[in-house]
Amino acid sequence: FDTVVVSMKASSVRETILCNEEFARKFDIPLHLGVTEAGPLIGGVVKSTLAFSHLLGRGIGNTVRVSLSDSAENEVIAAREILSECGKRSGGVRIVSCPRCGRNGFDVHGFVSRWQKELMGLDKDITVAVMGCVVNGPGEGRHADVGITGAGDSVLIFRHGEIVRTISVKDDAESADRAFREELQKL
Repeated sequence: FDTVVVSMKASSVRETILCNEEFARKFDIPLHLGVTEAGPLIGGVVKSTLAFSHLLGRGIGNTVRVSLSDSAENEVIAAREILSECGKRSGGVRIVSCPRCGRNGFDVHGFVSRWQKELMGLDKDITVAVMGCVVNGPGEGRHADVGITGAGDSVLIFRHGEIVRTISVKDDAESADRAFREELQKL
């Protein structure tokens, strides 16, 4: 058989790893990796990441499936992110963003929620920084091809650490989104 791919899934990370390692030792057949019944978004991504990074790091696995009790879209995003971080996928959009903190001058989480689907669908090899304040914005986000950050009464859009647009916070989110989209299209 030369058109066979085998899947050795379990709902436990440890079992998934052990089964796939044992199979890979005995057979030279492509393996489809996955943790079955992985669970909801956060738990499922954690389980899949642990199993995939261990196995892919040892050269085991040809395809992957992140099985979540969540949307198929989030399964695909999770799989792409895991493969990228394991060094098995290049290209695509990488989003770096801040957590919530006292310096936040911009709704980072709202922006990421509005934009993630569109950004992940782009056929570009870019890094996008979504930062909450000027401390993290153009400075820490300077490695990004494009970024957006809060700055007091303004929202700044930057490319490679250089501020290219300033939008008043008094304007609505649509103004910031529109300006960000314009800068994104220049890449």
